[in-house]
Amino acid sequence: MYQKLQTFLKENKANFTIKYDSEREDNNYTVVLFDTKEGVSICSGDANSIDILEKKITETLSINIEFNEINRLFYLVEDGLSHTKVNYFIIGIYQVKDSLEYRISIFGESIDTRESFCSFEELERFIKKNYE
Repeated sequence: MYQKLQTFLKENKANFTIKYDSEREDNNYTVVLFDTKEGVSICSGDANSIDILEKKITETLSINIEFNEINRLFYLVEDGLSHTKVNYFIIGIYQVKDSLEYRISIFGESIDTRESFCSFEELERFIKKNYE
């Protein structure tokens, strides 16, 4: 059985980020699962695929986490930016008081975007409107 990523993050007071960095020659993707209570990374790494890193998280924690929703948005942004010179972009889910905040940051030659949303649905609408 899989646990929704957002549920896992709320219950464990953790943050989750996925980053694409075009300036690297190798290992362009970074995934971080961060424990906000302890102030330490639970599991993180750089690789050529976010799937490899997410598998590492599930193996480290011995829990099945559902990453499909956040990955779908990440790949929508990546595809939408394929013809734009982008240095990096990040999609993350962060602890803010007793709720989650959903953020996207994109930086490149002709783009500098930083947006925050109160719900996954708001982030999804923003991404679909601007990058689909």
